[in-house]
Amino acid sequence: MLRYSLLLLLLPMGSVSAYDIVRVGELLAQELNECAAYYLVSASLVRAQQPELAEKNKQIAMEALAYSLALTDKEETRARSRAAVISMHQDLKNGAASLATLTARYADQCAKTVDNPEERADYWLKKQD
Repeated sequence: MLRYSLLLLLLPMGSVSAYDIVRVGELLAQELNECAAYYLVSASLVRAQQPELAEKNKQIAMEALAYSLALTDKEETRARSRAAVISMHQDLKNGAASLATLTARYADQCAKTVDNPEERADYWLKKQD
């Protein structure tokens, strides 16, 4: 439960939660891992042509992983991130995705999530199935 203390501090007092705090932490951590994978994959794809962008994307990925580590343990973060990177590389290899499709799927939401994980946690708290 200690790992969720960061998340608890970020939440507005009196929040009514549709999802419990543990589920919110898991969902946010998973999303941050997918974002980290997106930034790492995109960095590897643009490294030769745009090294500055590749470095920026790598730094954003590290930030996303740091947030995820605040919510889950190291092994879980590592496993989730690795699985997301492998999945994205497989999609690229099989032609199921391109950098453009990955960007369309992840860029906007990941930028918002990494820039303001508190806001994204609030979204998950208010979400109802």
